[in-house]
Amino acid sequence: RPSIVEYYDMTPELMEARDGNGEPAYNFGVILNYLFSVAELERILDQALQDVTERTAGVRLRQGDRSLGEDLCTVHITFDKGFSTSLTLCADTGLLVRMAGNSFHEDTVTPEDLEEFSKEYFNVLCGKVAGAMFQATQVPAHFGPPAFYHGHYEPEGREAQFVLTYCDEHSEGAQLIHHVACPREDGKTGGRIPSEKASDGSGRFPAGAGSAGGRAGGDGL
Repeated sequence: RPSIVEYYDMTPELMEARDGNGEPAYNFGVILNYLFSVAELERILDQALQDVTERTAGVRLRQGDRSLGEDLCTVHITFDKGFSTSLTLCADTGLLVRMAGNSFHEDTVTPEDLEEFSKEYFNVLCGKVAGAMFQATQVPAHFGPPAFYHGHYEPEGREAQFVLTYCDEHSEGAQLIHHVACPREDGKTGGRIPSEKASDGSGRFPAGAGSAGGRAGGDGL
């Protein structure tokens, strides 16, 4: 039966196949667009962020439209198996420092502590997201190690599909951004790719696995 396969799993024959009009028989697209509505994906990301933030750092975030300040840090991951998307967290440095202090039970947070916490926190957050997506779709997902940046970072070749904006009781904020691949030069965004199998994979994202990246599959989270 038809299912979905990542473009990089396609055989040369599938990539070169043409329809009766000489057009490519198989287009590419963002898999999540065919499995979720944007509203459902926003709900999954929001629930994961609020749960992980309160559980790991004791901070409650609420959605709002507050603008971020000038002193920022960014953490970023790319799903390299299962979904061709990226997640980026851009936050006021003060918010991340306070979250790190709460998590480490320390009054002083060094730059090294800040980076370590930010990567670990985002690793756990993305693992929870990947697990929720697997439970909803049965499509295993894997992402690479989180990358940490001082300032605002925009991933190359990606565009924001939507942005969830948050603030805390101290009026410091964060944005969780869902990025998708930029459209091809011919303007096509693609569609489902028929195949006899979907992308494969298995395993479980280990909560608290540092910045080693994660995979969701099997029993999810």
